[in-house]
Amino acid sequence: MEAYSVLSSSECRVLKKMVEGKTNSQITEELFISLKTVENHITNIGNKLQIKGWGRLREWLRNAKS
Repeated sequence: MEAYSVLSSSECRVLKKMVEGKTNSQITEELFISLKTVENHITNIGNKLQIKGWGRLREWLRNAKS
């Protein structure tokens, strides 16, 4: 996926979990990071991919899974 080239390694790990359909809580448990860190990574992912809003990011993720 092209998006991974603009993201940090931590953001890529979070994005992969999001693509798998994991919730923020599941991501915190699986990656051993805080909820705030997950939220920050999600915000950064949206900014770097120029996707505004959680709804649009979710839509983008659905398309990325296909």
